[in-house]
Amino acid sequence: MNTAEPQSIEQLKEWYLRLDKQKTVAETQAQAAAQQLEQLQAAARKEYGTDDLEQLEALLEKMKAENEEKRAAYQATLTSIDLELAAVEREFAASKENSPGAK
Repeated sequence: MNTAEPQSIEQLKEWYLRLDKQKTVAETQAQAAAQQLEQLQAAARKEYGTDDLEQLEALLEKMKAENEEKRAAYQATLTSIDLELAAVEREFAASKENSPGAK
């Protein structure tokens, strides 16, 4: 709406109604967001014992570090298994070559 030019009372009423509708929508969205925030905070308190953002961020970093340690240990275990399997395969191949009747 062009606010520089004089508006008729009808135009001003329409403008007001649009603004009032926008206000109602914004208030409804704010209430929904507040309810969702309360639900999420309650869930965080139940699951993690706090809804403090800094404490949750610290907990997340701790969990990430623990997951990285577990991932690294898992990778090391798989590497070890792979190396042991390769050694067994080499021993098996060598024993076949050295067995009687081998070419």
